[in-house]
Amino acid sequence: MITTAVILVAVLGGVFGLVLATASKKFAVEEDPRIGEITNLLPGANCGGCGFAGCTAISTYSAWQKSVGAQIRSSPLHRQVRLSPSPWN
Repeated sequence: MITTAVILVAVLGGVFGLVLATASKKFAVEEDPRIGEITNLLPGANCGGCGFAGCTAISTYSAWQKSVGAQIRSSPLHRQVRLSPSPWN
């Protein structure tokens, strides 16, 4: 009785694992490579000090905006990464 339950749970776990692995590959979303480049340029300290939740949030915002404010325009960020305008404009 217990062995049957253990085997059933193991088989169901394997099936659900395969379904989830397949779904993650099929529905994967590619990230803009500029977000990683911008994040590497930021200090990664004092999270929230610039008004964003963290470096990834401001990097995502910066990748879609021409200018993001005085604190970013005065940094070497704009010289190292070419930022594009928002696709929604």
